[in-house]
Amino acid sequence: ADILAKADNPIIITQDSGADQDSVAPLGALAQRFAIPVVQRKPRFMCLPTDHPMHLGYDSDPFLDDADVIVIADCDVPWIPSVKSPRPDCTIVQMGTDPIFAGYPIRGYECDLGITGALAPAFRLLDDALSSREKSAAARIDARRRQLGDLRAAQRERWAGASQEQQNSSPMHPAYVSSCINRIMSDDSILFTESAFSMAQVDFRKPGTFFSGGAGGGLGYGLGMSLGAKLGARDKLVICTQGDGAYMYGNPVPGHYLSRAEDIPTLTVIMNNEQWGAVKRNTRAMYPDGYAVKSNREPLTFFEGDMAYEKAVEISGGYGERVEDPAELPKALDRAVDVVQGEGRAAVLNVATV
Repeated sequence: ADILAKADNPIIITQDSGADQDSVAPLGALAQRFAIPVVQRKPRFMCLPTDHPMHLGYDSDPFLDDADVIVIADCDVPWIPSVKSPRPDCTIVQMGTDPIFAGYPIRGYECDLGITGALAPAFRLLDDALSSREKSAAARIDARRRQLGDLRAAQRERWAGASQEQQNSSPMHPAYVSSCINRIMSDDSILFTESAFSMAQVDFRKPGTFFSGGAGGGLGYGLGMSLGAKLGARDKLVICTQGDGAYMYGNPVPGHYLSRAEDIPTLTVIMNNEQWGAVKRNTRAMYPDGYAVKSNREPLTFFEGDMAYEKAVEISGGYGERVEDPAELPKALDRAVDVVQGEGRAAVLNVATV
């Protein structure tokens, strides 16, 4: 509390705090009261409502140059050191049930103060401890709140512009596809992502409405997890976005059969870029001058043959549709939702994306 009260530019970076849905409200209260921006880097859960004033997006890099205190709340990779790191005099606090991820064979993030404990009570206790220091830090808090308000407004304007700029692109851009999916969601809808999804285009206001596998491993989990969520929340619209490679890994034929057999219809949106996009992106990011990049066609990356993935759901009586025209996507999503919610059948949209 002393460290945060004396900070000019603190920031909280989280990824998994929302795994405990009871932590969302305490984090929001702490961040709002003391004007501490929260960045959810590659989140696996909804950690803070998108309309919260201290929700400052999903990229920690823009904050690292100015941050004098960083609280890492259950985030295994808060930044990529070879790309961007905090300034040398920044104080690093790590919080969580395993704050330094001791089970990882190699993890080299600094920890000036490690606090072991569940995050929901930790956020509440920290809020209480800061209350006695609020008056002395009032000037810094007020100045920070004004600055962050301007920063957040500019950030949201950029996000909105990104979707508008791409609305006529064909193949479709993930930002546009994500914004279209956002339009069919209510606050109670549950979204799973396993694709090149744009979090900036989607609104989440309730805990437990967003899930992502996040880091590597477990490719293909999305379809099965979405069926499990539907089994536990039959009255809610459950949506799963998958890359074409992830969809294949998820063993879709038995997945769609199970959907029919147990009467748990979901909507699956395949963002089909005809490649292993993650392999390509990460190879280029880590080895920009490597032989794979110079080849301009990385081995074991591209799919051939214009795969008709939407046909897999038809085997089990579901609804499948391929969408190539961006103008047709909103209408295709409406049709798919009608099938899922009105007819009780699974739906799959195979969407051509970059």
